[in-house]
Amino acid sequence: MLTRLAGFYSTTSTVIMSRIVTCDCDRFQPMELSSDALKERIKQTPRFLKRLEIVGEHDRSKNKLLKCESCGQHWQLAYAWSWGDRKYLFEIPEIDRNEWLEEQFQKPDELIVYS
Repeated sequence: MLTRLAGFYSTTSTVIMSRIVTCDCDRFQPMELSSDALKERIKQTPRFLKRLEIVGEHDRSKNKLLKCESCGQHWQLAYAWSWGDRKYLFEIPEIDRNEWLEEQFQKPDELIVYS
């Protein structure tokens, strides 16, 4: 688990207050391109989604661009049609929102089905 300290300085006192910010991004390793790995990722996604901020949403595909507020990692939310149109996350490199809206990353479930 990634842990980052964020410090705050109070101007009314000489005390420095700190809070711990954590995320689980390091627990989501790059997904193996297999049916079993996709099923597991589908199970993990709802719990993990709560910690991510939506940066962009594609109108036609339902895909979403998300970002971890703690570590800055980017994620794409996709729907696996052959697995009951269930949603899942996969890690993507940092990308500008407008670039992502023009062209999303290839969905792993499609690579599994069509390979």
